[in-house]
Amino acid sequence: MAHSRTTSIPPVLSERPHFKALLRISAPFTSTASQDLPGLSAYNISKYLNALDLCTSRIDRRPSTNGVVFQSLYFVEVSGDTAQDEGSSMDLWSASVEAAISKVNGIGGNISLLGMW
Repeated sequence: MAHSRTTSIPPVLSERPHFKALLRISAPFTSTASQDLPGLSAYNISKYLNALDLCTSRIDRRPSTNGVVFQSLYFVEVSGDTAQDEGSSMDLWSASVEAAISKVNGIGGNISLLGMW
């Protein structure tokens, strides 16, 4: 809230470059016996987000189209920044996104890189 006409507007963009990536995450459906919901299994998306170890800026959940409950698909936008020089910063961002994808695949998630900028 401005209290005078001379109040300056805070900067919208930071001085360091920010990088983003769009990922698609799902998990294979496995049926396990549960006392509350026998025959149904849900996975915890937070397990995969934690494994990414990147800043999550947006999550878009899409329900399953095959009629199986708790089999959602997630589009996740992650972001990061780097203090390195301009020439190698995108290379570093790319390497960190690829490492995060490998971690999620390693714990059983299905993850795809849809785009990086």
